[in-house]
Amino acid sequence: MSKVVSAPIARWVKAMSLLGKWFGFSADEVFDEAMAEFDQGAYEEAIEAFARCLSDDSVDAATLRLSRFYTAESHSQLGKNRLRTGLALSALQHFEAALQLFPGYPDLNLSAARACRLLGARTRARFYLDRALDANPRFPEAIFLDGVLRYEAAEYEPGLNRCREACELEPSLGLDICRRAIQDHQDGECERCLKCLAAMAVNSHGDSTLHARVADSFMRDGLLEEAAEEYRRATALAPGFADVRCKLGRVLIALGRPGEALDQLREALRINPASADAYAQAGLAHRLLGNGLEAIAAFQKAQSLSPDHPIASQELRRVRGYLS
Repeated sequence: MSKVVSAPIARWVKAMSLLGKWFGFSADEVFDEAMAEFDQGAYEEAIEAFARCLSDDSVDAATLRLSRFYTAESHSQLGKNRLRTGLALSALQHFEAALQLFPGYPDLNLSAARACRLLGARTRARFYLDRALDANPRFPEAIFLDGVLRYEAAEYEPGLNRCREACELEPSLGLDICRRAIQDHQDGECERCLKCLAAMAVNSHGDSTLHARVADSFMRDGLLEEAAEEYRRATALAPGFADVRCKLGRVLIALGRPGEALDQLREALRINPASADAYAQAGLAHRLLGNGLEAIAAFQKAQSLSPDHPIASQELRRVRGYLS
């Protein structure tokens, strides 16, 4: 795999690596090597390096968790690269490798569904798409693909309704284009309508994802203000991504701005009411604002959605300790 990296990016990666070591963010040298490969976009090499971390019994639990996450993310990025160049089978193999590590991630399941659809594997596409929608029923891009699959199966009205619903949730998907496609259908141009919808279904918020990844990197290095700015850019490009809003809320809490955080977390919960993380972060924001009852209710809701959620469990134990 080519490792052509511009000089400014290379210097930035080196600086971040040195900064991480200086402050003790990444003590494990193999993990540092893997992260350097990942940050430069050398995902195949990153996977090999992370595999060495995962097979090393001396690596601490936190590094193992991060290694699993970035192994999955490396497979995801390789899959997306393959999908963009039309290599759907190779893309699917990478998405499925990521899903072995994190089967419940809605974006990974959506990506696998896209690859399956391009391969003509409709039943398998439906399987992955249903998993994405089970994890997040208000995931705009998954809803849109659901509409496309329905339209391809000659379920014309339900399919168009789902595409319209997705674009109304997330106008940046292409609401005007969707409306034109629906008009094509009404004019009897079903093939033209399908071509338009299918082209829209292949696209994703690449720029939004890039900003979110940069923000994640800033978070790893403790650069909270910079992370918040990048998460804001990501949400501006894709307002309907609940997980990015949840991350922005987390950063704002860490910056001591719980009121702003709560605004983002409420919007995340409007988009995905089943997000345990958003409820847990909302509980923290409420606690910092002095809203005790609202905080407890939010933590309880997070725990009901995810019984072992670390933040919710810890905060509720703290509350019970005060009351006992």
